[in-house]
Amino acid sequence: MRLVVEALEVRLGGHRVLDGVAFSADDGERLGLVGESGSGKSTLARAVTRLARVDRGRVSLGGTDLLALRGADLRRSRRRFQMMFQNPYAILDPCMTVAGHLAETLSVHGGAGGSGGGGEPAARIESLLVRVGLPGRGDALPGELSGGQRRRACLARVLATTPELLIVDEPTTGLDAIARAGVLSVLREAAVPVPVFLLITHDLRDVRALCTRVLVLHDGRIVEDRPAAGFTPGTPGLHPYAASLLDAERRLARASNPPAGSGTP
Repeated sequence: MRLVVEALEVRLGGHRVLDGVAFSADDGERLGLVGESGSGKSTLARAVTRLARVDRGRVSLGGTDLLALRGADLRRSRRRFQMMFQNPYAILDPCMTVAGHLAETLSVHGGAGGSGGGGEPAARIESLLVRVGLPGRGDALPGELSGGQRRRACLARVLATTPELLIVDEPTTGLDAIARAGVLSVLREAAVPVPVFLLITHDLRDVRALCTRVLVLHDGRIVEDRPAAGFTPGTPGLHPYAASLLDAERRLARASNPPAGSGTP
């Protein structure tokens, strides 16, 4: 399985949000897309998954031109590329149980590639809940879950389609340290069987926890594409914006961990 994005251009209100974006990912690669707010990260994700209009370029997944899909072909193919959105409140129906959301997804997408559209056994739903760390919570309503648990419920929903491409948008925003660690742990395990995984985040710690490669988006263009292990301060040849991200991360870490003896009595 291979994802290829070529010369992607998206304009919104006359403004070019994405300008010739190009990258590829092979089976098993875990990409982290970072950049400042407004750099076009979420627009890129929505363009790749056919949720935003593309003005120019090409997106292919396993040899299928996703931008050429129309009508029934697009609907049938949607299970192959899924996106977990940043805001679970906008995705989960407050009046529907977690199990109800999963049953609906499995029904719409034909039982995730196998059992038809007449529903899925409870065992399949419970298996998804166990996979995301929510065993036995199928009867819960979204309002009965914590913020981290709602993110996990959204993850179960997209995993129900057994996607070949999974894009996760800012999964830890607004979570406390414990919930953040839990979501990252679940994502790390859940991403293993997904051929291509793309994480969108402003937090380089999340990239280091989950990703093998890092892409830096700036002014609508990819200005860095390198192994995550090699994306460190002082790396030769870094784009100035990428270097500024690393410097900001280092300054934040220093501010969070002041030298011994510097505290106020």
